[in-house]
Amino acid sequence: MLAVLLAAALLPSSSRAQPPDPVLDALSAELRRSVKGLRMAEPGTPLYYLSYQAVETRARSLSAILGSLHEESEGVSRTLDVDARVGSRALDNTHQIKGAESAGHEDASAAGELPVDDEPRALRQAAWELTDRAFKEAQSRYTKAAADKAVTADEADDSADFSAEAPQRWSEPALPAPPDPGPWRDRLRRLSSGAARYPFLVGSNAALSLETRRRWFADSDGAALADGDAVVRLDVALTARTTGGMELDRSASWSEPSLDRLPPEEELAAVLTRLAEELGELVRAPDAVPYQGPAVFGSTAAAVLFHEILGHRLEGHRQKLESEGQTFAKKLGQPVTAEFLSVYDDPSLRALGGRALSGAYRFDDEGQPGRRAQLVKDGRLTGFLMSRAPIAAAPRSNGHGRRSSGRRAVARMANLVVEASRTVPAKDLRALLRAELKRQDKPWGLWFEDIEGGYTTTTRDANQAFEVQPKLVYRVWADGRPDEPVHGVDIVGTPLASFMKIVAAGDDLGVFNGVCGAESGWVPVSASAPSLLFSEIEVEKGRKDAERPPLLPAPHHDPRVKGLRP
Repeated sequence: MLAVLLAAALLPSSSRAQPPDPVLDALSAELRRSVKGLRMAEPGTPLYYLSYQAVETRARSLSAILGSLHEESEGVSRTLDVDARVGSRALDNTHQIKGAESAGHEDASAAGELPVDDEPRALRQAAWELTDRAFKEAQSRYTKAAADKAVTADEADDSADFSAEAPQRWSEPALPAPPDPGPWRDRLRRLSSGAARYPFLVGSNAALSLETRRRWFADSDGAALADGDAVVRLDVALTARTTGGMELDRSASWSEPSLDRLPPEEELAAVLTRLAEELGELVRAPDAVPYQGPAVFGSTAAAVLFHEILGHRLEGHRQKLESEGQTFAKKLGQPVTAEFLSVYDDPSLRALGGRALSGAYRFDDEGQPGRRAQLVKDGRLTGFLMSRAPIAAAPRSNGHGRRSSGRRAVARMANLVVEASRTVPAKDLRALLRAELKRQDKPWGLWFEDIEGGYTTTTRDANQAFEVQPKLVYRVWADGRPDEPVHGVDIVGTPLASFMKIVAAGDDLGVFNGVCGAESGWVPVSASAPSLLFSEIEVEKGRKDAERPPLLPAPHHDPRVKGLRP
């Protein structure tokens, strides 16, 4: 008896008996029925794997403009994604199609709405309908994939289509619904009213959203998962337009697990003031000119840069698909960036440097535990982000299969972290930049303080390049003159060249929280990095709108209008 009790105590919590969950129980029962029936229904293209993923979102949101609540809503929704695989792990319906039939919806999954009540009959009915659709679509695509493989050239990576992984079992109590925002209604009113002081603004908004999510996952391998999370997000955004027609904006956001973790009202008001003053400087600033030379990326900007340019290219499926450029597929063990930099992605990280991380999760969207993936060590490529789609260099998942509803999960980033083993005080980077400018005989360089995002091309039918849109950029003079803001800058280049030109890292840490879009949809992510000095970066003039600024001043800044002045 003692041995039995001891063995039970040593079992991981994910293996212990789980309390009843009406949604998971209903879905698991329907999944078992479907697997048993469909495996016998079509012997020519047998079902070998089936999974259900349901997500419940309970949300409250409100926004304010110029001191007035603009919108308030509350709602609950549930979605269900059904993934059906026919054939075998070696070759199934998700296999890439290289020929004329390659265009289609291979990135899609069968998805639909799920009843928000826990009535088993209604839940199983929804699952039954989606399973039928998913199975028929899988059969159709499997026929095309098998035929395509038979008549097209061999693939460079002939790994299987689906890895065998240990089924996970986990259950935790559901989180309570989001609380009433209460005093935050008035706080948003007061915060948003601060934008009324600035006549150059053409738009402003302060928005608060509160969400609790409950996720259920079950599959034919035996997985049964029920977990969830809560997130509170506050966004402040300001918009202006130059006389030349370029729209400029500054924004700030906070992502926390609860309302009480948000900054105090005084700090938020100070941030809005700073954003408005920065935007005012940008409106008056000169247009950027094309430039190639030294530059510094502030810590948050550097984090976004690594996410956009390096992270996406290390997603596992991009090393295998014939349509992809496979930039890093054959570079394991080779230098890809400065020798003092290492990069990893860890979904299990909940916070870093005192900041909550938006990309954290316990299990990915294929039911696998999120695990740390070491991508770069001392400048050399060491690994990839992996879903259950294996590649020759990485046959197993590391828990990075992610998607939004309606999409098939692929390898995606979660919490990307860039670390430096050799640093300088962050405050010294400006002096190092000036020294590099003098060494290259450049009169000025650039300091990128904030980057919103951008896009990177990874497919082989286009240039393997990237374009990133900075939001706050300064010209730094080699002779020590004060920094000058500039607007209308796009960073361009190729990944293999750009990351080999990092020459110094600061001792600071910046954290970016946001959402990332790719073929598997939009997923929450974070990226963290120190400030970085590049010996060379290339920028070009950004796109410019044709629309002129408003012809009349805003009503509350028109001296002829009485009673609206802030």
